[in-house]
Amino acid sequence: MIPTIQDVLGQTLRTSSNDEIKNFAQKMIDDHTAADQKLTETLKQANLPAPKYGMDEDRRGLVNQLAVYEGAAFDRAYVRDQIQGHEKAVELLAAYSKSGDNDALKQLASTLLPTIKEHLQMAEGLRSNVIQSYRNTSP
Repeated sequence: MIPTIQDVLGQTLRTSSNDEIKNFAQKMIDDHTAADQKLTETLKQANLPAPKYGMDEDRRGLVNQLAVYEGAAFDRAYVRDQIQGHEKAVELLAAYSKSGDNDALKQLASTLLPTIKEHLQMAEGLRSNVIQSYRNTSP
């Protein structure tokens, strides 16, 4: 089975010992599930095929890298990957919302963009908080 983003986020809930990261991961699960439902509804209304869920080779590589980390190293790698992923998502949604070839999907991209920008800001905030919290607890 090809892992989904929800699988990775579930792994985060099981692996991280940082409550802020666990809360962020749960929000990502909730928001990604809602976005997936909106996408499915939009595609159905536009009479378009359902998406093939899963991750591309690059994302699978990042997931495999995360699997080797524990503790603070896991948290730092997870936050780094979330920032990179959300930066890319913001870029893609912004571009599609302006010049996409399907009006329904352009509208969906416009609707989802503020949430994805919020996720990016949250991840950037986590980076500062997580790094600082581990500095404060290091021997």
